[in-house]
Amino acid sequence: MFAKQSYGALLFAGAIAFGCQPPGANDASQAAAAADGLPGVDTNSLTRTERDAWAELVTEQLAPCQSIPKTIAECVRQNAPCAACKPAAEQLAQLVRRGKTKAQAEKAFRARFGQSGVLDVEIDGSPSKGPENAPITIVEWADFECGFCAKAAPLLDAAQKAYPDQIRLVFKQFPLAMHVHATQMAKLAVAAGNQGKFWETHGALFAGVGGSLDEAAIGNLAASLQLDKVKLLADMQAPETTARIDRDRAQADKLGLKGTPFIVINRRRFDFELFDLEEDLRPWLDVELLLTKAPTASP
Repeated sequence: MFAKQSYGALLFAGAIAFGCQPPGANDASQAAAAADGLPGVDTNSLTRTERDAWAELVTEQLAPCQSIPKTIAECVRQNAPCAACKPAAEQLAQLVRRGKTKAQAEKAFRARFGQSGVLDVEIDGSPSKGPENAPITIVEWADFECGFCAKAAPLLDAAQKAYPDQIRLVFKQFPLAMHVHATQMAKLAVAAGNQGKFWETHGALFAGVGGSLDEAAIGNLAASLQLDKVKLLADMQAPETTARIDRDRAQADKLGLKGTPFIVINRRRFDFELFDLEEDLRPWLDVELLLTKAPTASP
């Protein structure tokens, strides 16, 4: 678990009610039929007990498209026009395979595909890389002195490089009070961004180059990144730099940040209590690309 300081393990949650379920959603015969499998959904690695648990989930949960009043199992079996149905069934199978309880699997399903809990995120001039019109926007709030943020940084960077025309990666500052040098590092990154070197500085700070960030260390970093040291130091002290950090922090507080990194993908929070960044990020992005390309009903 993590408090407002870091997440406890690299493993956007909005609990929702799907409303009334259609007649027969809990029918044991439907669950039994689903246990034998759904077209295109691989459940071969599940034990019989796990398959029964998965079948119960896909015959109880409604399809993640508001316009499709069917269960996930019915949606997949009937090839209904909801591009999220098959990915939803696959996600539930993966969760059961990992040993998640029914309640945990339902919570993760709702976080990923639910109709409520979608966040309004302001980009407002934050440093980014990737096309502004990319179908996927990943927004991360992070602290340069947070070890878990340092682990997440290369994973997010690799994802953006793997999908260079399809992902826009946006960074926002959230230095934690518990980290002695975090605010200074955030100011340095903002100031370097004024000289067009935010991402180079971002990489250097997460690589541990920043250290205590005394003037000598800042000078060495400025030299290595070909930054104007005088301007860099002046911009670090500028009121606009503090305002930028405060604005990022206020946005995250409003959205419910409880720890860093805080990641939002296409307005959905990647909840580290439910998902693992290393295991789940790429599948999440693949599904997101599928959903953004689908000419059918979407969540």
